Amino acid sequence: MAERKTWAVLHYLVAVTGDEPAKGDPDADERLRKTADEEINAIVAAARALLPTMHVAFQVEHWTVGNDGKPRQPRAARRVKVTPVTDAPIEEKVAPLIAANGHARRADDLQAFFDWTQKPASPGHSPADHIAVFFWGHSAGPAGIFDLVDGSEPAAPTLLQSAASFMFDKLGTMRGGRAGQFFATVALPQLTGAFTAFGEQQCDLVVFKDCWMSTGEVACELAGHVSAVIGSQSQVPIQGVWPYGILYQSLADLPTTTGPTAAAGFKPFFETFVSLYKDKETRGPLTATSPPEPSFPSVPFSLLDLDKALAIRGPLGALVAAIRKSSLTSEQQACKKRIFDEASTGFLPKFAGDIALVDVLRLCNGLEQCGVAVPQAKAVKNAVEQIVVISDSVPGAPNCRGFSLFYHPSPERIAQTPDETVTAAGAFENKFVMNAVDANAYSNLRLNKGLLESWFDIAFEQIT
Repeated sequence: MAERKTWAVLHYLVAVTGDEPAKGDPDADERLRKTADEEINAIVAAARALLPTMHVAFQVEHWTVGNDGKPRQPRAARRVKVTPVTDAPIEEKVAPLIAANGHARRADDLQAFFDWTQKPASPGHSPADHIAVFFWGHSAGPAGIFDLVDGSEPAAPTLLQSAASFMFDKLGTMRGGRAGQFFATVALPQLTGAFTAFGEQQCDLVVFKDCWMSTGEVACELAGHVSAVIGSQSQVPIQGVWPYGILYQSLADLPTTTGPTAAAGFKPFFETFVSLYKDKETRGPLTATSPPEPSFPSVPFSLLDLDKALAIRGPLGALVAAIRKSSLTSEQQACKKRIFDEASTGFLPKFAGDIALVDVLRLCNGLEQCGVAVPQAKAVKNAVEQIVVISDSVPGAPNCRGFSLFYHPSPERIAQTPDETVTAAGAFENKFVMNAVDANAYSNLRLNKGLLESWFDIAFEQIT
């Protein structure tokens, strides 16, 4: 049994590439593997300086995925607990779990890793007063995380099968006919299930180096299992090693509490995070103790209080009911449609978001200006302002104010939107989430499930 420490910091990294030679990029697979290895090296170096106060462990997996969405080369996962330089490493190689249909059982893998850090007889035992989890890999916000069809046992078969077939068809169209390429994900309910490995202890913080995870859908699924989340409403470039030494120290410097740290308690950590991550020219250079990284000034991040996340469900249902039942004038109808378009985080080519994600604060402000469901819009806005502890606005994403929801755009809006936004940080895909979310799977998310009126009742209104 390991010594109990203040923090257990757990990293779960999944490097996934498609059959890139078909796109004329034979080096993509090796490049992503190298990027993951650089991240791991930084994690180990940073952790060794702070081992007296925290446990640090990680699991990393690397997959090459075929055109049918099934793994071509599932390599053995590395599961490591960081030890001092003078001690023997604690490392296991484990075969990633694969379902009978050939797809990865990613959620089961994640829970197995968490179990490895929690069981006293395990070599990875990492008991601590507080837990922080860092995710690294692909994601699609409301559609889930990690780009593989997931075959985990806890999954609801109807949800999984529906989502898989939908994504295959859409991806085949979007990516030049290679059906099923590079998609289908661990559904959010399955992701939540992995956190049961911590038992009655609530995870204090989850940080996503994954795209589009600062959403109401993610927040509601993780509520009750996680206290706070740091994520983005936009794409998050995987390139660039985060300065883990400084981030770990910032965690270690937080005041100790009994029970999980309240989300507001992570404001100093969040401020340190964004000051190091963003544009070096405007925010100062990184310190010499952290690895070099590119600057991504177009990527916004937010700190969310998940203890307040579920409180949005009632106001959202009331807003949906008011919008659907209101007798709107033709002018109000036109204004409402315009506001939903303009609230999109992917609105206009210069906006680094996704066409199918609307910023809720921007939406509510717009509905008030239109005179549409004004009391209900104000109630939703108040709920969001309680959830968003702090949001880091950036010039390249003026529509990202902390908290998004899925809203499928109209065919006209889709036709007007380019597939990619090109910014100083690179190319951002504008229709990724739109092509990922399946209506059946979406209806089963905790944001919508079990309510007489829910956001689901309006999310697909323009294509039904």
